[in-house]
Amino acid sequence: WMTTFTDLTMLLLTFFVLLVATSKQDAVKLSKMLEKFSDAEQVDAKVMENTIPDISHEKNDEKMISKKRMDELYKKLKAYVDNNGISQVNVYREDTGVSVVIVDNLIFDTGDANVKPEAKEIISQLVGFFQSVPNPIVVEGHTDSRPIHNDKFPSNWELSSARAANMIHHLIEVYNVDDKRL
Repeated sequence: WMTTFTDLTMLLLTFFVLLVATSKQDAVKLSKMLEKFSDAEQVDAKVMENTIPDISHEKNDEKMISKKRMDELYKKLKAYVDNNGISQVNVYREDTGVSVVIVDNLIFDTGDANVKPEAKEIISQLVGFFQSVPNPIVVEGHTDSRPIHNDKFPSNWELSSARAANMIHHLIEVYNVDDKRL
């Protein structure tokens, strides 16, 4: 074991010697480079000061406008859902936008990715609102709480993907939602 330990110690020593040797070369190169730049003309900082536009205020203004739009969209959608008596739908305001969650097994049967006929009325009401605003629509497919494993859906991943894809096709084909918004 002493031979192995000695070999390891020698390798570590060699490694650190190489590190020190290379770092000295970098210091020499750095000093040569600084000498070359020391002869360069100095630029007056005050001249450059007024040429750079301050875009931080513009970005903050855009964020505030976007946040206000999302807040307005949330309020409109929440009122729309409440006024139309769509009790199976929850509306949430999140940092990324507004989320609409359809609760329970209203859209899909357990272990299935086909849109249920009973869900079409609620989807129709929501699409009526979605078509009145220009915002993009993100469709997320969720899966059952129970694990699935069959020939059609080997796992819950495939089931949730199929549900999202079927909902997108349903929105495009049945309700003529522009596919560029999805």
